[in-house]
Amino acid sequence: MAFHPVLRSNDLLLTIFGMFVDQFHRNSTLAACALCCRAWREPAEMVLWSELSSHTPLLKLLPVHEVDWMFCLQRRITSPEFGKFKKFARRVRELTVDDTTIPMHASLSFCISHLSNGEILFPSLRRLDFTIFASRDYASPLFFLSPSIVDLRVRTYFRPIDGGTNWNDSYVGALFDVLGASPKGTSGLRELTLFVELTRDFPQLAEFKNLRGLRLREIHISKASDLFHQLPTLPNLADLSFSVQNLHLADGIDGVRLRSLESLGILGPFSTVTKVLHLLSAPKLETLDVSEGSGTMLDWRMFFTTVTTRFSPSLL
Repeated sequence: MAFHPVLRSNDLLLTIFGMFVDQFHRNSTLAACALCCRAWREPAEMVLWSELSSHTPLLKLLPVHEVDWMFCLQRRITSPEFGKFKKFARRVRELTVDDTTIPMHASLSFCISHLSNGEILFPSLRRLDFTIFASRDYASPLFFLSPSIVDLRVRTYFRPIDGGTNWNDSYVGALFDVLGASPKGTSGLRELTLFVELTRDFPQLAEFKNLRGLRLREIHISKASDLFHQLPTLPNLADLSFSVQNLHLADGIDGVRLRSLESLGILGPFSTVTKVLHLLSAPKLETLDVSEGSGTMLDWRMFFTTVTTRFSPSLL
């Protein structure tokens, strides 16, 4: 089939195929384009695999089947099969693995990690959004991690059969360890979202020197080491948000100074938010967003007084 020379340009084809992203039949249209001819196959597949809302298409390139709502290996993975998996994994730029996605059994995750032999399987990955499944048979899919990631979002999903066991600290600690051990370290990470309940501090957080945005489900503030008192180790942190709805503050807690913070979001009652603001110093703060603020008129007045006296030079 003869094509106009313009339609042989990879850059132009990537632009055209990229316009299918918001269409309802995006995947089927791109798949049809990939099968149209050799000239279109590569650019169409690049766009098709660039954004995945599930890891299922990748796992189905391997000999897997579903057992008790988990992907498990049927047999040993051959070299050609793993080569095909790596080929398409290299094209993924955005990947989401949420609680609607069938998780991997620990044995499958370990097998893929072993076969990778230390190779970065997702060298183009920019955004990773995945859910931790609290299960004895689940292992955090560390092979997804890549030094190319600039936006990492971690959530948690508790399966009732495990009685709500808190697995988060160990999983998040392992994620930080792997990112810190990668060839380029954590230098590329700009946005970090941890919608998980964490009960301890993470010394590895200090390695995220270029982190600009940090969003937490809840933050623990105590006299001992915790995430709150690690925040000053992030020199470029400009956007911070967290919840204090279940926070109980003791007396005598040291405050922190966040020199680069420009935007702060806090979810919780005015009385607790006010106590937290007394522990914060942010000379560059421009935006303060308090959600679900509740309390008495006295609580609101104390909150307003604290904001105007501690942050008025930058907020007003």
